[in-house]
Amino acid sequence: MLTKKLKTVVFMAGDKYGCGYYRMLLPSISLCRMGIPGHVMTVDRLHLYDIADTIVIQRPVDQSVIELVDQAHTNGMKVVYELDDNLWDLPTWNQAHPFWSPVRIAITSEILKRCDRAVTTTEYLANIMRQFNKDVMVVPNAIFDQKYIDLPTQLSYKTKTVIGWVGSSFHKKDTEIFKTLIRLLLEKYPDIGFLMMGEPPPKELSPFANRVIALPFVEPIYYHQILSSFNMHIGLAPLVDHNFNRAKSPIKLVEYLYTNTFPICSDIEPYANFKKEKETSCLLVPTASEQAGTISEWMDTIGWCIENVETVGKWAEDGKQYVLDNYNILCPKMAELYKKAYFVLD
Repeated sequence: MLTKKLKTVVFMAGDKYGCGYYRMLLPSISLCRMGIPGHVMTVDRLHLYDIADTIVIQRPVDQSVIELVDQAHTNGMKVVYELDDNLWDLPTWNQAHPFWSPVRIAITSEILKRCDRAVTTTEYLANIMRQFNKDVMVVPNAIFDQKYIDLPTQLSYKTKTVIGWVGSSFHKKDTEIFKTLIRLLLEKYPDIGFLMMGEPPPKELSPFANRVIALPFVEPIYYHQILSSFNMHIGLAPLVDHNFNRAKSPIKLVEYLYTNTFPICSDIEPYANFKKEKETSCLLVPTASEQAGTISEWMDTIGWCIENVETVGKWAEDGKQYVLDNYNILCPKMAELYKKAYFVLD
């Protein structure tokens, strides 16, 4: 029960996809469900900021935002800086690398210094950001257990076990291993199918077109339902070993579990830390800086899951309940984090 004066929070989203969805839209929905005004607007509507008690700015790079922060403080407002990527160690193979020039990173760092607080996804990234702002709070990425569109319970798929990957083209380096790994899996196991959503399957899989399905990128608000409709049994989450990837959130693992899919992940911070929290949440495969582990180790781990699909299916069901209890934007844990993070209460 809220006993103090409610505050208005304005979220200025950096985009309407990915991080804009997880880090801005979902927190605003959670606050609104608690009766706390939470508005989402784009940066080109900064003139409306004066309705807010707290302003949350996401990944800003414009010099004018410094003036916004200073003016907000003059008006007695709190400003929260939101970031979910390690911009200070962006690999050259990441598509965003050309955008984040030294000048843009310097402006971003200066804005971060001037904000009252920063909010991010993991303790690993929080420690990096504390070089610029001592008050950094970790608020994990979460799911919204909500149905938006009507789909069949299970779309037609003619294989016994479905293995898949969901992501975007920003993971090209992480998924290079699929060119060989998935081809070998399809050769060895004639009863499995492979689903790839958000990025086209590698051309090396073309001989297995009857067992490979490609789904385009869709807005995050819909893809949970689409993914669930294909009844995917095993979800892959490869990451190469890099400081940028170590700072990532385990949202892919969380979403796999939410869709009753059992995750196999690279043994790297976001996934390894979640496994410590929930032992049966996933299986881990050692990774490396050039490739997300060896083909043989991935083959062994995936093979075990294929042969024990009922066991990992039960782990996935248990994991889904854990996600609903702890990583649903409307659960008590997340609701409390949002209220604390955005200065909702005096």
